[in-house]
Amino acid sequence: MAAIVNFTPTNKIYTDQTGQFPIRSSQGTLYFMILYDYDSNAILAYPLRTRKGPELQQAFTHLHDQLVRAGCKPKYQILDNEATNNFKFNLTKLNIQYQLVPPHVHRRNAAERAIRTFKSHFLAGLATCDPMFPLHLYDRLLPQCLITLNLLRASRLNPKLSAHAQLFGNFDYNKTPLAPPGIKAIIHDKPSQRGSWQYHGTLAWYIGPAMEHYRCYEVFIPKTKATRITDTIQFFPRDYLSPQQNSQQDIQRTATQLFELLKN
Repeated sequence: MAAIVNFTPTNKIYTDQTGQFPIRSSQGTLYFMILYDYDSNAILAYPLRTRKGPELQQAFTHLHDQLVRAGCKPKYQILDNEATNNFKFNLTKLNIQYQLVPPHVHRRNAAERAIRTFKSHFLAGLATCDPMFPLHLYDRLLPQCLITLNLLRASRLNPKLSAHAQLFGNFDYNKTPLAPPGIKAIIHDKPSQRGSWQYHGTLAWYIGPAMEHYRCYEVFIPKTKATRITDTIQFFPRDYLSPQQNSQQDIQRTATQLFELLKN
């Protein structure tokens, strides 16, 4: 019988910023703030234009609110030595105790290791993008990157749950399907969105799932330089084929399901 491990919540978080990305995004971002929540083992991130005080405070407020809504309110934080006085003052207003890492000993900050993990996962996603995918859209791929990253990490509070499930609940692939990031696509234009002689589809780049819409996708439209939510989409992978099923496979699957129903 497996031993039961009791884990006492620490309410401890670690934060730090990544180095500069090689190019500036279309939204002006160059960095990411990384927050590592020890109890859920989750890695959260927020894009930054600069690493100065107001920008850091805005990013931390967003990440802190995510943890509070998930019921993991932080009480203790490990900070990098670059933290400003205003940033530390705002932590005290939130009743969060903080401690700076020793000078020149960055490994004491667990966010440093979280940054390595995040960057490796983010780069893996960029490597699967279509070669023609505009790199200045890289920060728009962040939401899906965080979903897939935390789905792979086990929670310390409940090892049977992923870090994502611990914070946000079970991820429903049927409700919010995923596709490879940065894949080329054609989306359907509804009759009210097009003229009588216009084509019925528009070129787009897939950037992630539309979390508040049922079975919808968020895409970037090069023609309008804006994002759009769509429910009808056709993907065009470049270096691999999308899984396809033929009629024989459909018959075999149906027969298997009928056999299981009769057996039960």
